[in-house]
Amino acid sequence: MHVTDDIPPPVDGSDACVDFLNRQYPKCASRSKIKLPESAAGLIRQHNKADAQIKIHKEQKQKAANRLKQTLGEHEYGYIRDGYVKWPTITKKDFNAKQLEIDHPEIHARYVVKISQRRLTVKEPTISNESNQLHYLKKAG
Repeated sequence: MHVTDDIPPPVDGSDACVDFLNRQYPKCASRSKIKLPESAAGLIRQHNKADAQIKIHKEQKQKAANRLKQTLGEHEYGYIRDGYVKWPTITKKDFNAKQLEIDHPEIHARYVVKISQRRLTVKEPTISNESNQLHYLKKAG
């Protein structure tokens, strides 16, 4: 671990960093705002570009998976040289919380827990005029 003298390591893309930041900043000051530094515009573009690439790759992966499933049809296992594709039928038990809430709301209420977390929403800036940005912030708040 890189933490020495209570100085955290630099921010990176690791799950450990995500966990650290979520623990470090578990709640926001409601309706609070700051003006981001200009360097944040590049980070926003980087975030949105990566998000778009993930969506493209996810769709490509799903298309390949669907074509493999179609090729397998009713078969569980397909092989090619030393590679293979497996698509077994898996049965699992699941808990129907919605039905419990309908049938026994008093029992459901005893076991419901509230979990708070923060959700990051990123929108790329399009307005270069700072007064328009301040107007947007006032309107959004």
